[in-house]
Amino acid sequence: MAVTYNDVENYLKDVEPRIKADLQTLADQLRAARDTEDVPIHLMTWRVKSIDSTYLKMKRKRYESLDKVTDHGGFRILCLFEQDIFPVHAYLLELLKASGYSVEEFKIFNWQNERDIDQLKNEVEKHFRDKYKFELDNKESGYKSLHYLACGKVDGQRYIEIQLRTVLQDVWGELEHAVAYKHGGVHPHIRKSFSLLARDIETSDMLVKHLRDFSDREQHVESFVLEHGGPHGVFWYEENLIPDIFKGDDDRSKAYRHYKDFICRECGEDVDLRKWAEEGKTLHEAVTDRITVSDLKDTKVKCWIAIEEAFLLFCQGQHDAALEIYNDVTSKSPEYYVAHFRKGEILFLKGQIKDSLVAFDRSEEFLEKHAAHEHQNAYRIKVKLANIYWLMGSEYYEIALDKILEAETIWKNHSGLLTDKDQRKLINNLCWYQLEKYILCWDKYQRAKSRAQDENDPEVVNAFRKADEEFKSALKRYETLKPLLDEQASANMFDTAAWFCFNTYRKTNEVTFLERAKEYCREGWGRKNYAVRTITSANLYRSHTQEVMSTNP
Repeated sequence: MAVTYNDVENYLKDVEPRIKADLQTLADQLRAARDTEDVPIHLMTWRVKSIDSTYLKMKRKRYESLDKVTDHGGFRILCLFEQDIFPVHAYLLELLKASGYSVEEFKIFNWQNERDIDQLKNEVEKHFRDKYKFELDNKESGYKSLHYLACGKVDGQRYIEIQLRTVLQDVWGELEHAVAYKHGGVHPHIRKSFSLLARDIETSDMLVKHLRDFSDREQHVESFVLEHGGPHGVFWYEENLIPDIFKGDDDRSKAYRHYKDFICRECGEDVDLRKWAEEGKTLHEAVTDRITVSDLKDTKVKCWIAIEEAFLLFCQGQHDAALEIYNDVTSKSPEYYVAHFRKGEILFLKGQIKDSLVAFDRSEEFLEKHAAHEHQNAYRIKVKLANIYWLMGSEYYEIALDKILEAETIWKNHSGLLTDKDQRKLINNLCWYQLEKYILCWDKYQRAKSRAQDENDPEVVNAFRKADEEFKSALKRYETLKPLLDEQASANMFDTAAWFCFNTYRKTNEVTFLERAKEYCREGWGRKNYAVRTITSANLYRSHTQEVMSTNP
């Protein structure tokens, strides 16, 4: 006997609450994995199949029982990049197993790479052995996705159909579903067009995958350089944070001063930081060997020993060990702002951005209490934070500029504490961050102009006024930088000047600025790069040089 519409309606009233509860639980678990375990899920959606859709499927498939419908619960997981599918696939299977589900079917649609297919199958078999049905389906439509039929045994047998694919494939799937799927008598031209479109989507996915792979390789190189570059600068402590036992004239105090003189010595760019840290460790041990059990009753002594040990570990690339010490120090003695700052540096290197910014905020909070004395430390921290915020992207450029302006204020009030090299770096940074802000405003103006039908549109006028103000500020910074472009100037100083002149040419169409930009590119080529992140700076220099030198008036 055929299943009626009322049969479907009554059936779904009974099972829908339980299916919703299963889907919500799965969504919560995957969301937690995304947010706390960095499982690369971009988006999740789920639904309970509607009465109408279920009824039509029963008709279309000629099912005689509603138990035949295996997708009452539908769950979709989207990834930005194809390579993200593999860790999500592995985590999903692990989660289903732990939650008491079995995988009854696993389908791979339109994957061609045999190694990828084997990897995906092996992951399923690792958790569910050979108890599932496997299907490799190369649909003519070109639809590319992974499908799982998961079965739970709670409150009777219920199925959830899970789909895993990229965002681009999902867009294609939704379009095909809306235009061609479930419609009788679809014109052959429509089906053929979707098949061709699927090829374009796959090509786009491959291009995005290539870009992600390239970005990952760049990031690995950058991380390698950073790990071997160690912490930013050398900081010392305010007088009232230094243990009293080091303020005398005994052997212990002399060993402390010897260690301090060595650590505070400027490291040249060619110094092997790890060997330098090994020598520092020997001098640190010479101090700690002279510290008695009685001395350790002083909290300042214990903090000093720990912070310096963590610093030397940081210099040697032992980030986890250093971070563990900094966490302990900041929880017990939060007034040591240097520990907060170093903690922020390590967390940033590890990609824990939110936690790193919290640590930096804490560092600045406690630095304010010592600001009357810690001018050099404050200066170096502001310079580093400007770079951190700039690295985080255009939304943070204004904060980066604020930080470098704070560093400038410290320099103006206490310039005697800074070297000529510090001054050159500062002037270059002031020009660079101001230029970045101007370019951001100029691009906003261009977008506003392209949207408006009238150049007198208030949005366009205001955007131009803002961009022009920022340009004038950048011009003043460039005029300060220009006299420093001599034999001592670094590659990144010439890059800043070249990029300013090139963007001035974009604004004014005056060819002399383009010619000057090209000349700066020639002069800077092959010079030393003193940027905090040398790889990033070198890549920017290369990119800027390509754009400048290939531009014809």
